[in-house]
Amino acid sequence: MAAKDLVENAISGNTITVFSKTWCPYCRRAKALLSQQFPDIQTQILELDTLDEGSDIQDYLQQKTGQRSVPNIFINPLSALFCNLSQDGDELVVPAAATRRGMRAILDDHIPQTDRDQSTISSDQLVIFSKTFCPFSKRVKAMFAESYPSIQPKVIEIDEVENGAAIQDYLGEKTGQKTVPNVFISFTPDGNHIGGCDDTLELHSSGKLGRLLDG
Repeated sequence: MAAKDLVENAISGNTITVFSKTWCPYCRRAKALLSQQFPDIQTQILELDTLDEGSDIQDYLQQKTGQRSVPNIFINPLSALFCNLSQDGDELVVPAAATRRGMRAILDDHIPQTDRDQSTISSDQLVIFSKTFCPFSKRVKAMFAESYPSIQPKVIEIDEVENGAAIQDYLGEKTGQKTVPNVFISFTPDGNHIGGCDDTLELHSSGKLGRLLDG
């Protein structure tokens, strides 16, 4: 299997993927901290110095991330999200810059695009950032389920995913709205962000939401 396929399959198939070398002290430290702090999370460790494709994998990782050194760590809460974890004492810390890159990658992958290229709304074209316990999120999700049963929105419960707080921070930067629910849909005249609970319910009551969903 080509190095690219090995890397991408590992990243997409595991919550945490560590590209490591057995003799590297920084790798050993990172692996120990991951094992201590996240013992129940699915983790794959690839020791590049024990693999025939190790050098090719390292070359591809450098092309993909700009980083040739190990450990090279990927977290996959929603999509193949690169997050280069650093070590700070006895904790693993996600640097702010890496987190911002990661949140942009998530939003790019999961927020619908405004260009219309299909005749119907798919789950990738209606996204609700929500929290499981939030009553306003529950109202919006219930409204879609009751009034538009043929449309299955992509719901991201940010209290249940890794880096949820960072996702919420980035949503605040992107839209000016940090509260949930935060609703996105394709084909809106002014972009793809609808807003929160009141905005979404108002669009529904006025009939505008139905017209948007009908295309």
